[in-house]
Amino acid sequence: MGSIEVVVKEFYDPLNERITEKMLRFINVTAGVELASAVPTRGLPYVDSPTPMFVALAAYLVGVCGGSLWIKIAGLKPRTVEPNWLRLLVVLHNAFCLILSVYMCSGIVAQSIHLKYSVWGNAYKDDEKEMAYFIYLFYMSKIVELMDTMIMVLKRNVRQITVLHVYHHVSIAIIWWIIAHHAPGGDAYFSAAMNSAVHVVMYFYYLLSSILRNKEIRQKYLFWGRYLTQIQMLQFGVNMVHAYYCVKTQAPYPRFLCKILFYYMISLVVLFYNFYLQKYNSKSYVKQSKLE
Repeated sequence: MGSIEVVVKEFYDPLNERITEKMLRFINVTAGVELASAVPTRGLPYVDSPTPMFVALAAYLVGVCGGSLWIKIAGLKPRTVEPNWLRLLVVLHNAFCLILSVYMCSGIVAQSIHLKYSVWGNAYKDDEKEMAYFIYLFYMSKIVELMDTMIMVLKRNVRQITVLHVYHHVSIAIIWWIIAHHAPGGDAYFSAAMNSAVHVVMYFYYLLSSILRNKEIRQKYLFWGRYLTQIQMLQFGVNMVHAYYCVKTQAPYPRFLCKILFYYMISLVVLFYNFYLQKYNSKSYVKQSKLE
């Protein structure tokens, strides 16, 4: 075991050094910022260095792309009957993410009230350790949520694995690593609270979908899928306005992070709106709705 650890360390340490150096240099060149580590999250897993996060994302992309390619080459169709182990995995994943989202949302809101945050204009402070903890937890939840796509692969639902879906999961993990590393608090609370609240609704829907099997019951209780997408788009729009206000009013929160969130929200609004039009205005969806 010792020799294996030595080999891994000899390979990982130089890789970690190069990735960290390139990441910090990229942020310095593009944003003109020397990215310093925040005191409350310093030393926590997946924060000090971006390497573990990038390794997780690389494994995610290999699993998603490799799995999708294998399904297409093998000519496999989506599972009509899921094995018990897969059904259990889906239920447990959705239930865990639902509970985690409730915990994060309530914790962030409670801390924002305790710290007397306003809607915007909140500076990051090193002594706000509880808020930093919830922001860190929110970042780590983005690693857990990579399982969403892996479940699609296991179900062989290749059509659900869109560019939007993969882009969203990869990009949000990178952005929130920067926030958790540099400024886990302040105005970042708003986006984290909003997203956690929306995910409470989203994972509740997913959990119902994984439990309810009867067609008539599903039609009765899962009719609001399109409204879920509308809620997500509304969330991105509100976050975009929040970030824009912070940029224009020169809020005390790091300006480059406000800009990142602003442009990122624009990309999500555009991509989700395009997805919404393709899915819910398509002839197949309209025809299916009439039959129901």
